[in-house]
Amino acid sequence: MRTGKEQLGPELGLSRHQNAVAPYEIAGTTSTTLQVEYQGQRTSAMSLSVAPSAPAISTVNGSGAGQGAVLNQDGTLNSAAN
Repeated sequence: MRTGKEQLGPELGLSRHQNAVAPYEIAGTTSTTLQVEYQGQRTSAMSLSVAPSAPAISTVNGSGAGQGAVLNQDGTLNSAAN
């Protein structure tokens, strides 16, 4: 994924849902563009609004409740089992 000219490192990808950390360079702006590339195919760039951050931990199901979407050092999803 990329926003403007900045390549975004994926934070977590589950099925059809992708999270990424927005680069610091968009701080103070009101909008940016987002483009996703998968297997060499890029989407059309879409315009997104930029708002001040509200740090939080993403959840696996995206609801904001339940298991945190936290990765181990080896890239596996953290759980009570590990």
